[in-house]
Amino acid sequence: MSKHNKAEEEISVLGHDESAFLLPFLQAAEESTKSNIATIRSIVMKLLSEPNIFAGYDQIKAILQPTLLSATTATAAGSEGDKLLQSLDLFSYGTYTDYLNNPLLYLDLTGAQVQKLRQLSVLTVVQQGCTSGLPDRKDGIAMIPYKDFEVALQLPTTAAAAAEGAATESTRAREVEDMLVSCLCMGVFRGKLCQQSRSLHLSPRHTIRPRDVPVSQIAVMVEQIRKMQSLLQNATLGLDARKEQVNDESKRMAAFWKQVDERRKKNENAALLRWDTNEISFGGGGLDGGGNTRRQKRGRATANNN
Repeated sequence: MSKHNKAEEEISVLGHDESAFLLPFLQAAEESTKSNIATIRSIVMKLLSEPNIFAGYDQIKAILQPTLLSATTATAAGSEGDKLLQSLDLFSYGTYTDYLNNPLLYLDLTGAQVQKLRQLSVLTVVQQGCTSGLPDRKDGIAMIPYKDFEVALQLPTTAAAAAEGAATESTRAREVEDMLVSCLCMGVFRGKLCQQSRSLHLSPRHTIRPRDVPVSQIAVMVEQIRKMQSLLQNATLGLDARKEQVNDESKRMAAFWKQVDERRKKNENAALLRWDTNEISFGGGGLDGGGNTRRQKRGRATANNN
């Protein structure tokens, strides 16, 4: 199997658009396995800056890890290789809070990379909210409050204002909304912002981009999929039962209107029959009455002559 086909097979689980952006990085990673640490670092930095990729970092790590951990590069690169691997893990499973808590473990991120990491952090909040079954629901719409995003994002302006005691609720909401709008524009998820309730509304048909799943969380993810499958099966059974009810109701309505139609035709036939009978009775009586009158007149005339 060629490197090109192998890379395409590895990203087959991703969406079409994201796969197109990830494929060049997979190919470059395959070709850089025998390159120096500077070349690998350049590839990783470009990958972390790509705004259209939200999953697949673990695949890049799987390709580069043997090279970064090999004896020949470990001596030359030292902690640089570790930072590259840790940074890939950060964008695969981590959050902006993880980066702020241990910045020395990772590469020095650029402004674009920090923005991307914040978007990934927002995506994690949305995913956790959907999989945990949010209690705040209205008309089947999941609502995630802004305060959940405030904790995950830890925006510098908000944190600084909070330390000075000057952070207002509107300022925090505006910071969160700016980040949510950037995610909505990028198609990270679909929903609407509600300024009145200060929350993100996700409809039952929302679409959310995936993130990489760590090996330690695969069992949890499988269990969540099973629960979702059970919910879908129950929903399908409910829909089938409702379909049967609708079919039965349709049959009852068809039978009812059939009876109404038969009754109408029966009444029309009875009315026509009464009309025909009245015509026959009127016509016969008129002729008989007229004949009797003439006979009576001739009888009186005969009596007068006598």
